[in-house]
Amino acid sequence: MLFQPLEDTSRNLFAKLCNPTQSTDASGTTKSDSRTKVTSTSAPPSPSNLAQAAHFLLTLLKFYSLLSLAAWSLGPPIAPHLLTLIAGSRWTSTGAGEVLATYCYYIPLLALNGVTEAFVAATASTAELRTQSGLMALWFGAFAIVAWLLLGVWQMGAEGLVWANCVNMALRVMWNLSFVRGFFAKYGADLKLRSALPELTSVAAAVGVGAILRARTGQADGGLIGHLVRSGAVAVVFVAILAISERRFVLELMSMARGLAGSKEEAKNSATKGGQDGPGSGSEKDLVLERSKDR
Repeated sequence: MLFQPLEDTSRNLFAKLCNPTQSTDASGTTKSDSRTKVTSTSAPPSPSNLAQAAHFLLTLLKFYSLLSLAAWSLGPPIAPHLLTLIAGSRWTSTGAGEVLATYCYYIPLLALNGVTEAFVAATASTAELRTQSGLMALWFGAFAIVAWLLLGVWQMGAEGLVWANCVNMALRVMWNLSFVRGFFAKYGADLKLRSALPELTSVAAAVGVGAILRARTGQADGGLIGHLVRSGAVAVVFVAILAISERRFVLELMSMARGLAGSKEEAKNSATKGGQDGPGSGSEKDLVLERSKDR
């Protein structure tokens, strides 16, 4: 639910930029009635549209990869203590804290699947969508096998179910990325998926912060509140390291945010003027998309 609006916007933008364009040509006249014969042909997406789609997709993937680092390093050691603070110890005594900690690994995969699946839904042909549907049956089979092992054999309970969902979601993300790479390669566009990965400094910081927080899972020296305060301080340091390590990307995001705000203001002014001057000035959505395309 949190990322659904962004996924819907992404799907519409990918469909606008990546789908083949239709063009009509007059090819002559018929002998019977001398009317012009019009044929419709399909042209591939323009290189500029593909470049914009690739840039937007890589920006989203980079953003999600950084969120994943934060979720995987900070979430599991902190989530059980937050649950204790909010819901009380009776919930954590049932193992809900461990399940919530495991769920922190699943949420980033869910987000990555959402944006990559939005691209597939916007650009895949009917045959490719059939292939995806068939593979989903295989992935469900893999989920069922892993769930049986984790729940039935190793008795991991609800945690095992979450891990089985992680396996299923990871398989879907890998296929989606394979499709994305193949789509851009088909049109001769270079999609550098490596650029969506975090910097090595960011990864090292995530590993180090995760190890520090896991090593201090006890609640001595201040109890639960003291532990959360110390964890919060470590999280602030981690975010600062990420901001420095990923400063180019952060500056790019800030520039995009300013551009989006400017587009909304321009669209609002245009809509107001259009209401005064009459129809024909265009909708707010078209203006925002056009501004985004120009960037």
